[in-house]
Amino acid sequence: MVKRNARGSERTLSNALVKLKWKGAFGEPRFAPGKVLDCSESGIRIEIAEPIQIRSYVTLDAPELHRAGWAGWGSVRYCLSKRSKYIIGLELSGGARWN
Repeated sequence: MVKRNARGSERTLSNALVKLKWKGAFGEPRFAPGKVLDCSESGIRIEIAEPIQIRSYVTLDAPELHRAGWAGWGSVRYCLSKRSKYIIGLELSGGARWN
């Protein structure tokens, strides 16, 4: 059986560094550096050192991606533990885009 990709758009691999900003469980500001693993028109997958609660809104500062026409913020769709890191999937929102 062939495994089908349910995503609507193709992923692009990346090693770009990114800074994330979000509000913690008690509304406190949280910040963390991360590394972009891959991205598509509607989402981005990032590796970071701490978990982020699902459905949290995250603002991204990624100077390496700005040159490529990327700007963004989004909602956490999943947060998976992988060894000592976490892999988060963000669904991009509003005016966010990956060109």
